[in-house]
Amino acid sequence: MNELLAKLVDITYELFGVLLPGLIASAFLLLWWFAAEPLQVALFGSSDFRIGPLNLWNWLSSSSNGGLSSFLPLLVAWYLLGQVLLSASRHSIGDAQSVDNPGRRVFRALTFRISRPPDPYDPALKPLYHAVAAKFNVPGVELQWVQFYPVVKSHLAEHLSKSLVTLYQNKYTLHRSITMASAVLFWLSILTCLSSGVGIVCGVAAHWVLLGGS
Repeated sequence: MNELLAKLVDITYELFGVLLPGLIASAFLLLWWFAAEPLQVALFGSSDFRIGPLNLWNWLSSSSNGGLSSFLPLLVAWYLLGQVLLSASRHSIGDAQSVDNPGRRVFRALTFRISRPPDPYDPALKPLYHAVAAKFNVPGVELQWVQFYPVVKSHLAEHLSKSLVTLYQNKYTLHRSITMASAVLFWLSILTCLSSGVGIVCGVAAHWVLLGGS
């Protein structure tokens, strides 16, 4: 039973922490790509690099095995993109100044330094943490948070039929990865806007409605 619970936890983590962010990020990137389609034609001088919505739909609908041959590469691409976002979003340090400063959190996110609280838990819960940790401590060894968390998480999965620990962990991972994807898309959109500003002089501009939506 414990092994089954562990596998289910791993599946939910891979689904909500890796695959779903990859899918959302790919949707962001496709929307940006469609918005920048006129600039692609002007830049490359041909339509070889154009991947419009109609082209994408024709590729998906013309695949064999009921779309399986198209879905599997997409699934792998979503997973790999999710792994890249997850790895990039993990490189952050605790920042106490960002806790009550939304502007600083946004700035750090746009510079690919996603803020997180300096403490792994609310300092007000410190007495409760020490009281619970004492029940899991090995004689002569006091568990720090990085050792305490996986032990208690495993204990909860074994003794409780329902627990919100994994749900909140997956939610935090999903939020962090989507924040990283949004920061990347923000700078891509800014670059496209600047390029469109130059392109307007030459009679070429991006699809502004799609660009605004991205």
